[in-house]
Amino acid sequence: MATLGNFTSGSVLSAAELNAIGTWQDFTPNWSGLTEGNAPTTIYKYCQINEIVFVKLYIQFGSTTAITGAVTFEPPIASDNYFSEFSQGNVLCEDDTSTDFWGTVFRKNSTTTIVRVYNSSTTYLSSTDLSSTVPFTWATGDKLSIEMWYRTT
Repeated sequence: MATLGNFTSGSVLSAAELNAIGTWQDFTPNWSGLTEGNAPTTIYKYCQINEIVFVKLYIQFGSTTAITGAVTFEPPIASDNYFSEFSQGNVLCEDDTSTDFWGTVFRKNSTTTIVRVYNSSTTYLSSTDLSSTVPFTWATGDKLSIEMWYRTT
């Protein structure tokens, strides 16, 4: 993780410092409402550049992977919690039958991120919690992808 710090006029960055900017690191999210089980593929990465954190999560469902209720996770670094009700990123729910459903993530607080899917059944577009049957019945081969960004404290 690269925290660039404060430089003065004339400072020279080393090659190592420049190469460290934007380095992606692995992390293990603490899920609620989602059980990884025997997921054959999980990719959980983040990158911090000064106060901005970028996060990528991907999980392909195995036979014992399950969504049991509203899905939340703890991001790798606590957020500043300003504007937590605004979307911090995108969600893609892919049914193994190649049907895609889009959604959003937003922070409940500085350490909890909520994963939601868009709901177009109302007059205005809204979002709803994922569940074992929303946006489809989750099964082996289905995929959940999340890309988000936020500001740290």
